[in-house]
Amino acid sequence: MTGDIPEKADFEKALADWFREAEKEENIFVDIRADDLHARIGDYPGPFHRMATCCEVMYENYNPAVDKILQFPPKGKGASMEIRYALPRVNAVPDTGTTLATPAKSFTIKCEYCHGTGRDVRNLNAQQKPCPAFGCGAVKSGLHSLPGKQEDYSSCKKCKGSGVKPGSTAKKQQVGNIYLPCPDCNGTGLTKTE
Repeated sequence: MTGDIPEKADFEKALADWFREAEKEENIFVDIRADDLHARIGDYPGPFHRMATCCEVMYENYNPAVDKILQFPPKGKGASMEIRYALPRVNAVPDTGTTLATPAKSFTIKCEYCHGTGRDVRNLNAQQKPCPAFGCGAVKSGLHSLPGKQEDYSSCKKCKGSGVKPGSTAKKQQVGNIYLPCPDCNGTGLTKTE
């Protein structure tokens, strides 16, 4: 931490510590809200908060194959973001104490939410903004990297493979940005076959 300003490494350590605490209690998952994680570091709410960095660290540890986004803020990053992380976490990185959830083998697919554009093409007022599906819009690639093999996945049952949170309609679209990535597949259109 530089003075009173939290840094990315502070959030990474706090999240890894939270995972270890939950694993010691032999939990099979842990629900973590961004505001709670930030409060562990300090200065939230406060003038030097770094909520965007906090959310970035949470997203980096999110694995759509085993974790679930419970609350997705409208702008993609915010205090209300909540992720259910599966335990135990895998692939601890030596020397840093950071825990990652991404297995070594993965495959890349086009983002179904944005049709591979990397932009929020579904919302009329936001078409020049990055795709809100994590892992796509952050790098504006229009692609998702998923762990494992493609044959281990099937079309998402919740969104029927569209990548869009169910309940959105074209009629509602006229009043503003209401389309969001599906919380089960995070806009990929795929979920891991159980």
